[in-house]
Amino acid sequence: MKPNPKSQKLSFVPRSILQTVGKLKQVLEPNAEHKVVEEFRASRQRTISSLRYLLILFIVPLLVNNLFKTFVIQPLIYKYWSQETSKIFLNSSQEEKALTELKKFERKIQFEVLLGKAPELSSNIVEQKVKDQAIALSQKYKTESINAVANVFADILSLLSFIILCVFGKLLLVVLQKQVLSR
Repeated sequence: MKPNPKSQKLSFVPRSILQTVGKLKQVLEPNAEHKVVEEFRASRQRTISSLRYLLILFIVPLLVNNLFKTFVIQPLIYKYWSQETSKIFLNSSQEEKALTELKKFERKIQFEVLLGKAPELSSNIVEQKVKDQAIALSQKYKTESINAVANVFADILSLLSFIILCVFGKLLLVVLQKQVLSR
């Protein structure tokens, strides 16, 4: 690490007074107003470009996530899931929820019959209603599983797009950092 020559420079006049004199020279200079206007314009342009870049960093990953998930990932997963006789449930907790819901539905039918709210049903009709409910639940949890898998892939693509924006926008990140630190 090289020593800073300015910090080693000794003077009889305090540094704050020297800075004040320097600012006074800038104010008394004939082109001072023009320089201030140019500095303001440059600062405004840096601020605008920094805000634009922040907006891009925020919006592009969201768009990538939603568009790829909706138009690319989910259709591919639906196609794969319908071709394969794959599992309906991704994990055992989904399966337990579905079984609990199915048992609850079956008990509800029996309870309504016992209360007289529903007519006496034959075992075939009850079995058919439970089968229909099982099919509906399997479809519900299949869709939930597909959405979970699609979310993972969409999030990975969003992260990749964010990283790519950061890598290719290093210069803009430096300008943004200077803007934040100069405030």
